[in-house]
Amino acid sequence: MDEVEADLAEIAAMTPHARTILLLSANPLVLSYDKTAPILEKIREYLPDIEHVYAAGRVTDLRNKTVEQLRALRDLGLNEISMGTESGDDWTLERIHKGYHAADILEQCAKLDEAGIAYGQQDVPGHDARALKRTSPVGCSTGDVLLESFSWEADGTG
Repeated sequence: MDEVEADLAEIAAMTPHARTILLLSANPLVLSYDKTAPILEKIREYLPDIEHVYAAGRVTDLRNKTVEQLRALRDLGLNEISMGTESGDDWTLERIHKGYHAADILEQCAKLDEAGIAYGQQDVPGHDARALKRTSPVGCSTGDVLLESFSWEADGTG
């Protein structure tokens, strides 16, 4: 935590009225709730004007957090997560060793919806030559997962 506080003190000295902070490097969401919550509390302590905390992570990082814990993280300021889901196609996910399947993406996105945390997904269909042969099915599977996991009503577009 000393290193986190030192970084926050430096940010506060340079940009005391920062309104957005990005937690990107070193996979911050892999940390347990008990380690993540104090970091968000420190962000508020050092940067009281923060309005938006954005974090990047993996689908598997959300497995170790309950909806209640995610809500608590939201209440501490975490309001958007970017996930590198890579694909909604199980065949592709297995071959690139992501450690989850399309159903897992949907399950974790549902938790984020319930917790009120916005999220985005980065998908890259066709990770290798074998997958490129399946471009159409991969794209369809990924599209299915994106359509099913995205809360269309929440953003007023659907």
